[in-house]
Amino acid sequence: MTQVHVLERELTVERREVQELRADLEACRLEKRNIQRTLECTLDEKKQMSDKINQLTVIGMLKLFIFFIFFLLTTWATYIEGESLT
Repeated sequence: MTQVHVLERELTVERREVQELRADLEACRLEKRNIQRTLECTLDEKKQMSDKINQLTVIGMLKLFIFFIFFLLTTWATYIEGESLT
């Protein structure tokens, strides 16, 4: 009979350990989901920042192009005026 009690106690201990492991597993799953959500948000933010940098680069290039065209037109107009004075 004593051996039965020992086995019952061992079974109870084993069941508690299984419960704890299941709880740990569920906590790990929740943490994994939270990490995945954080990663997705971070990737979205990175994409938005990359898009913004690309937009600013395009705007900067357009401003430089417009400045260059203005410079060429100004130079050309100055040249034309000089030609017409002679």
